[in-house]
Amino acid sequence: MLFELYLKFDADSAMRYAQTCLNIALEKGMKPESLMSKIDLATIYIFRGDMYKAQKLLTQLGDISLLEESYRTKLAIAMLEFKLRVNYQPPRLRDKDYQQQMDNIWAEYGKYLTQDCWMHAYYKTIVTERTDLPQLLAMVRDTPKPSIQAAMLYHAVALSYKKKGDEKTYYHFLIISAINDIMSANREAMSLVQIINSPFINKDSKRAAEYAMLCADNAKNYNDKWRSLDVVTAHSIITQQYEKRLEGRETAMKIAIVMLALAVVVICLLFYLVLRKRRKAIELIANIRTMNQTLQDMVANEKRMQAQLKANNDRLEAEIQLRNTNFIEVYKLVSKYIQDVKEFKKSVYNQITAGKIDKARSALSSTTDTEKYKHSFYQQFDQAFLTSHPDFISKLNTLLQPDSQVSLPESGELTPELRIYALVSIGITDSVSIASFLHYSPQTVYNYRLKMRHCACISEKTFADTVARFYAKADI
Repeated sequence: MLFELYLKFDADSAMRYAQTCLNIALEKGMKPESLMSKIDLATIYIFRGDMYKAQKLLTQLGDISLLEESYRTKLAIAMLEFKLRVNYQPPRLRDKDYQQQMDNIWAEYGKYLTQDCWMHAYYKTIVTERTDLPQLLAMVRDTPKPSIQAAMLYHAVALSYKKKGDEKTYYHFLIISAINDIMSANREAMSLVQIINSPFINKDSKRAAEYAMLCADNAKNYNDKWRSLDVVTAHSIITQQYEKRLEGRETAMKIAIVMLALAVVVICLLFYLVLRKRRKAIELIANIRTMNQTLQDMVANEKRMQAQLKANNDRLEAEIQLRNTNFIEVYKLVSKYIQDVKEFKKSVYNQITAGKIDKARSALSSTTDTEKYKHSFYQQFDQAFLTSHPDFISKLNTLLQPDSQVSLPESGELTPELRIYALVSIGITDSVSIASFLHYSPQTVYNYRLKMRHCACISEKTFADTVARFYAKADI
């Protein structure tokens, strides 16, 4: 059930569940479950575009006609998906031999699908391009929506109309298919990629770019190597259209420059003519000076805007780098903790197995490792907080009496009271949450907070609220 739920959403998770089922089945000698898990694994390999592994598994399964009837339908669907991808040809290259090949594939595997089942109608349309359109439309009406089943059936309906030459209706049902894919979180979907090539989508538009990015994200998250080429092709089409748009702008700019040059010539001629009339000449010169000043102001504003944009980009890059660094360090810490816990469990298990119960009990009751991880956690928190809020110490000192000013220890680590008020400054204000976060007792947190409040140069009642507003949005 978990495999089926993740099949169209997360290929890695689906593969993990199928592999886990296969391992258990092989270990317990459960042949039917082992066979079913192999079919599931082959299916997910096909959807990911890993055809070598898929073919290897399908070959191990043997002749479909020799299997029990309960397995044939599922294997037939996997074989149809495999054959469709391996033998695929673009529509412009298809000939009678290709159609005959598809008919042979359907004849070999389609007979294992129940004729009144929606999958029979769907795969018959996809493989042979021959379909019973009224039957498909009737199945669509009775299908829950949104759902992956509805998306697949709408896709088949769309292909039926395309075969009839009705492009407008083809894209209509293709769009409905894509809507069902998106609303059902189906990442193993192609409708949206085909919509990008629709004549109803401007290839140089923001919408086309967003569609292409969503397709790229789906292929990346699903780890779909087979679909990546289609996504790259769609990106290429959008890029080409955008380049054409830029070329059009360049041509318009050249025309504008020529017209501007002609305008300058005309102005010069007019200026020569109006020299005879001094008053008009003075007015014309004044107007030109005004226009020049305006242009200079515009140039200056443009330079300031460019400088501001560069500064914003630099800050953004620095922020991204900082967040990436903190992200990696946190997950290194978590990964190290997981590995150490794994080794510790193995060690305790071996001790218990060897009958060293006292030694195992001693290891379990030891707090040395816990303190080590807590210290590593505090170090990571201190580093991440201080790099994100380097002015925290100076801000806090503005609220403390002169003889109670604090400074960062040489080790670069925050003291417990500084660490507590660091959490307060980013919005974690209640002592219970702080105690849970830092693994202190609530009484310890209360004592440290009380100690710091006694050193405040402002009202103790407003001290915590003032710290909590250090980095509030309203103050940024």
